[in-house]
Amino acid sequence: MILTLLFANFVWAMGDKLYRYKNAQGTVVIDDEVPPGYAKNGYEILNLMGQVLEVVPRQLSEEELRNLSSEEARKRKQSEIDKAQLRHDRSLLMRYSDVRDIEAVKGRTIKELEIRRSILHSNVSTNKAQVERQQARAADIERRGRAAPQSLLDNIEQLKKEIALSELDIAARAKEIEAVSLQYQQDIERFQYLIEVMGYRRR
Repeated sequence: MILTLLFANFVWAMGDKLYRYKNAQGTVVIDDEVPPGYAKNGYEILNLMGQVLEVVPRQLSEEELRNLSSEEARKRKQSEIDKAQLRHDRSLLMRYSDVRDIEAVKGRTIKELEIRRSILHSNVSTNKAQVERQQARAADIERRGRAAPQSLLDNIEQLKKEIALSELDIAARAKEIEAVSLQYQQDIERFQYLIEVMGYRRR
């Protein structure tokens, strides 16, 4: 009875799913997630009652994969893809009630990314203005027949490097926004398919 209560309290704290795997010492562990280092060894997904919902097999080594026939390899790869799709489908149905939920999350996520990109643009503009002012100062000093201080020239070069790095970050943010937008659009289309074609309903 005491063990039952302890297990019930344990699974309540862990969430609606548990994962059973073996750690580096070979000890069976039940937790709310599988550390990346252990996931490749395979694990089981349990419900709150400790029943096995799904068995995720270990990843094959490169040598084992080479020993598989092309057809076996294809079947295994397709099975992994199908399981990944099933997990993603379950996640969509659990997280969202309808398409508007996904669109709202998409809007918030992209807005946050655009704010970060806007900050980078602002930093670039500020640094460019500083470069222009310091270059003008250096030119004024040189017109007077003196050499511009090395510290001033070094500062100009440092600002230029920061500008170049920020511009790379801006380009990366743009690609990230595009990728995030595409992923959410795919989620919207998949969710509509699950609801309208497959007839699933969120529980």
